[in-house]
Amino acid sequence: MKLPVYLYGHPVLRAVSEPIGPEYPELKELVAQMFDSMYLSEGVGLAAPQIGRNIRLVVIDADPVSDSFPECAGRKMTLINPEIEIFDEPAISRSEGCLSLPGISENVPRVEHITLKWLRTARKSKAFWHASYSTNATTSRASCTSTTYRASAGNSSAASSTT
Repeated sequence: MKLPVYLYGHPVLRAVSEPIGPEYPELKELVAQMFDSMYLSEGVGLAAPQIGRNIRLVVIDADPVSDSFPECAGRKMTLINPEIEIFDEPAISRSEGCLSLPGISENVPRVEHITLKWLRTARKSKAFWHASYSTNATTSRASCTSTTYRASAGNSSAASSTT
């Protein structure tokens, strides 16, 4: 089912979104509908405000850019309450599009390294991910390093991976 994608200028796109938890009503169905809508709109990411929901939820499938960034192959993520830490470094401009601005691509300046934290939906216990995505402008290669922190019954564990 394709949900309507709200276009630039709609007030929901300017509103501050509310945090949610894994117990959000019908979260699994909403995430599935967001992925369907994103694919039918030929996007690689979609945020809940773009479908009129004022909540902090994002879906991403980076596989379509894997020709340029092989490390993105198979990267499909659901991010609840994402938080971005932007490092103080020079920005690099690259062409980007947005489903809320159909047919428009522009060069957008972005820093190469960020830290991204979010709550995952896949586990019954709370799981937090810390990910650092970086792109090297010289080689046009992306890398992803993530560390998973799982908290349950007062203890925590961590696992790291680099792709």
